[in-house]
Amino acid sequence: MRINYKGKARYTILSLVCMLIASFSSQAQLTYCSPVSLGGVGSMVANVQFGSINNNSAASQPTASPFYTYYPSATTSVIMGTNVNLSITIDPPSTYSGAITSVWIDWNQNGNLEATEHFYVGPGSSSAGIPSGTTLTVPVNIPSTAAPGLTRMRIRTRGNGNTNLPTDACSTSFGSGEIEDYNITVVPATPCSGTPTAGTAGATVTNACAGVPFNVSLTGATIAGGITYQWQSSPAGANTWANISGATSASYTVTNQTSATDYRCIVTCTNTGGSADTSNVISVGQNTPSQCYC
Repeated sequence: MRINYKGKARYTILSLVCMLIASFSSQAQLTYCSPVSLGGVGSMVANVQFGSINNNSAASQPTASPFYTYYPSATTSVIMGTNVNLSITIDPPSTYSGAITSVWIDWNQNGNLEATEHFYVGPGSSSAGIPSGTTLTVPVNIPSTAAPGLTRMRIRTRGNGNTNLPTDACSTSFGSGEIEDYNITVVPATPCSGTPTAGTAGATVTNACAGVPFNVSLTGATIAGGITYQWQSSPAGANTWANISGATSASYTVTNQTSATDYRCIVTCTNTGGSADTSNVISVGQNTPSQCYC
């Protein structure tokens, strides 16, 4: 009997392709629970920054229940075994003076936002949380055991004085706050090599108001294992650069600029003896107090 090895090879390859397509399709079609919150000024998310995500969600805040928004186009890639800063800004105080803020990331990609995948940004339980009108930043460790690929991140707030527990990702009974979902892509830690690309630096404002946070971030920077980031600042036009303490992610929240300042970021590949690239300079001016009343 004559065996058609070419035919068997084609069949095997086609089978593998179909399995891969099925795997990616099932991942893309994961369905997550739909929680319900009832809003409330002072407990709502105004801005989220995580990696290359820099979403001014205040501009698209829902105005009615369930106060749940999914932002599939606001996405970023993160590398296993690294730390990435997550910054969350709460809207100005009114009904509430703070927001208890919970985050879930579906590291195992099973479609469930579990208590073991939860952490707080700011104080948890029923304390003050993130004070209204302020930004809080925490480092997020990307587990080396995370499943690679598309991963859901959920941010959920609730007015201070209430609970927002690790088991509340799907609750439909919150009388305050809102919910925002994002996609992140978990990338295996492939080591960098050669000179990295710093990409393009940008800021969310042209001119800042004292005490009002804004964000600087990179787009198009090299993503790989062994990459480090260091943001620097200089008085506007002085070209006297100094490292900003704690500004070691692809994005950084400036909490209180009081005079016109230049910013840039140095991206280094530690695997190649420190080969580095420096981004363009961002110049952020300073508004006068009279321009910042509102």
